[in-house]
Amino acid sequence: MKRIWTTAIAVMALYVVVGAESARETNMMYTGCVEAVNHGGSFFLTHVSDGGQKAMKDGMDKDHMTPNALVLAGRDLKKHVGQTVTVTGPVSPGAMGTLRGDLKTLAVGSLKVVAKSCSKE
Repeated sequence: MKRIWTTAIAVMALYVVVGAESARETNMMYTGCVEAVNHGGSFFLTHVSDGGQKAMKDGMDKDHMTPNALVLAGRDLKKHVGQTVTVTGPVSPGAMGTLRGDLKTLAVGSLKVVAKSCSKE
């Protein structure tokens, strides 16, 4: 019985810690080109810039440097392939064993079309 209570308390403590981390998620804003991979099954934001805006929070660290590309999650992104867009949302680390575990994933909260095509630099 003691083991059950110890396990229950540990699970509740972990739940509180994970909840606190989620509450600290910071929305980031990036501009780049939407590209489809896997026949439109996944979408990347490439040629990424932060528009000179940095993170939408005080203080920067190495985890918030502008990435070269991001995996985009959510929304209907198919219609934006080949367009330059500005996206805003929380960024999470890439998941190992997925398409590109080395890339961070941005959960698209908002999307604004900046240009109808991507400029090739």
